[in-house]
Amino acid sequence: MTFLIRLALVSIALALSGCAVQRISATESLDEKLPALRAHLQEQPDAELVVTRLSGFGAADEGLHCFEPMLYAVSLGVIPAHCRSRHHLSSQSPAGVEVSELETDVVVTSMQGWLPLFLAVLPSWQFYDGGPVEEDVRDFVEDELR
Repeated sequence: MTFLIRLALVSIALALSGCAVQRISATESLDEKLPALRAHLQEQPDAELVVTRLSGFGAADEGLHCFEPMLYAVSLGVIPAHCRSRHHLSSQSPAGVEVSELETDVVVTSMQGWLPLFLAVLPSWQFYDGGPVEEDVRDFVEDELR
């Protein structure tokens, strides 16, 4: 009986250690360029927002235990993995020409472990499945433009 209880507790701990959340936040340059970006998109309704990650996995990401999450793994998620990545945002016309004066960056912060269970209830955080975040960044900027 105690074996089953221990097995259940370990299973719950492993399941909780897999929880991940993300927060997308604007940089100062995005706040400054929102009016110009809004005007550009109104003038050219066919233009689209292009989101590009500035680094490959682990190349220029920041954060605690982002690259080698040893403490995260050993503690079964009690010590969270915390990563920050930058994404470049630009506006592109239908002809494929980027408008350089509207280029700016957006920061995506992601956390994995037990702490994200409590962060997920905050309005700026959302659950994250570990996939590409470009669509989420585009949605964030479009919400800021409204």
